[in-house]
Amino acid sequence: MKPSDDELGFLSCQEIVDYCLDFLSGALPDKERQLFSSHLRNCSECMRFFETYRKTPEISRKALALRMPDRVRVAVRDFLRERYEPSAASNDSSTRR
Repeated sequence: MKPSDDELGFLSCQEIVDYCLDFLSGALPDKERQLFSSHLRNCSECMRFFETYRKTPEISRKALALRMPDRVRVAVRDFLRERYEPSAASNDSSTRR
């Protein structure tokens, strides 16, 4: 017979955050897995966090696979160079005097 949620004990929200990787990888011991699942059933905030955590690697892979259009890449590069290169910064400060 499976123990009830009350019989298992309880994990804090911080422990849920700490155990996410172990839960997903299957490394979490059975009792903690049951506590983890029980907490998610009863805490909507942790459930939302866990779903986001679970989906992050897939979303990241998809984002990294996207190719930025050349014109956007050049525009961003030029903007950053103008903004952050030391020579551009010193030119800006000398013209403001």
